[in-house]
Amino acid sequence: MIDILREWRKVLMAALPKFDLKSPRKGKITMKINRTLLQVTLLTISALFLSSNAIAQDDSDAQPSIFLVVTNYVVVPDDGSMEELLEMLAENREATENNPKVLSRVFLRHYFTGDSREFVTITEYESLAAMEEAFEITQELIEARWPDEDERDARDSKIGTYISRHSDGIFSNLQ
Repeated sequence: MIDILREWRKVLMAALPKFDLKSPRKGKITMKINRTLLQVTLLTISALFLSSNAIAQDDSDAQPSIFLVVTNYVVVPDDGSMEELLEMLAENREATENNPKVLSRVFLRHYFTGDSREFVTITEYESLAAMEEAFEITQELIEARWPDEDERDARDSKIGTYISRHSDGIFSNLQ
């Protein structure tokens, strides 16, 4: 890597001219560019450029993570409360947190405005296939936590009364 940077420096420095500038007020002035400052600047830029390419090449086999972003818009029904919703969501999170196919997960709530209806969940997976497997594992974990199907359905319906609408999208890392 150092050898490459030295070669870049030689090429760049060979291309740098010396300038003769004429000033209308002071006559002819011969100026040399501060070559040391320019060398350091060019060397730094070259190093950053080359090192980022080297890193990108090292990671060329790595696949980007997949992120599922779900935004729910909450409306508290007359017979419910925000505390009840938060409790049910915490129970769901606890029941599904040991899914081995989930790399990371974060739960966010809209903050610092008069409209705080948005609840966002961002879940990271290794791949689309891992995301599909995670869905199956999540269903198994929920069924293990609430084995009675009628109870599960009633619970899902109750949570559904708090959601006025939702949006979702699948994203990947920029490379």
